[in-house]
Amino acid sequence: VTNRKGKQIGTAWYFREVTERQRILHLLQDSADRDSLTGIHNRRKWVEMAEAELNRASRYRRPLALLFFDIDHFKAINDTNGHEVGDEVLMEVTRTVAKELRESDLLGRVGGDEFVVLLPETDAGEVLGIAHRLLEAISKHRMHFGKHLLQVTCSAGVVSWDGTEEVSLEELLRRADHALYQAKNSGRNRVVMYSPDPPPLR
Repeated sequence: VTNRKGKQIGTAWYFREVTERQRILHLLQDSADRDSLTGIHNRRKWVEMAEAELNRASRYRRPLALLFFDIDHFKAINDTNGHEVGDEVLMEVTRTVAKELRESDLLGRVGGDEFVVLLPETDAGEVLGIAHRLLEAISKHRMHFGKHLLQVTCSAGVVSWDGTEEVSLEELLRRADHALYQAKNSGRNRVVMYSPDPPPLR
């Protein structure tokens, strides 16, 4: 900063302030998009990104798949070991799954112990293979938390889409959730592929 005679009388920190403000805004935006516990996409951000990917796949008639999974008996884990251990389990499962996914896959936490993955360019056979690999990696991972040693399993419902059917993200999630429900009811620690319910007999 100079006076009327051109003599420097101070230093302006405008650019530094702008940069700092931008950094803070970026951090705030990131925290609004991320699950506070696991650091992955929260439900709102995941839906936003998944909608964009579904629109792209629909435009170019490309396949994609959804994988919906949760932790078996998670309430019992919390009740028996405490919520701190429950939180650690959620973070360990997240890390284990993230290591197995491709960079293009979208992983999000959409509920307490519920996670969803959107897999672009993935057909029915591929998503089944990926889902089985994820569940195997989770079940083989022994989790140590102080005196606690836990073996955790998950159940998963998957749905594939070939890029030709008119479908919404909400409908794909409903189908994947239906398949997850079947996986839970048929013994847990397993993968079920969505298939439409057969029509009632007349």
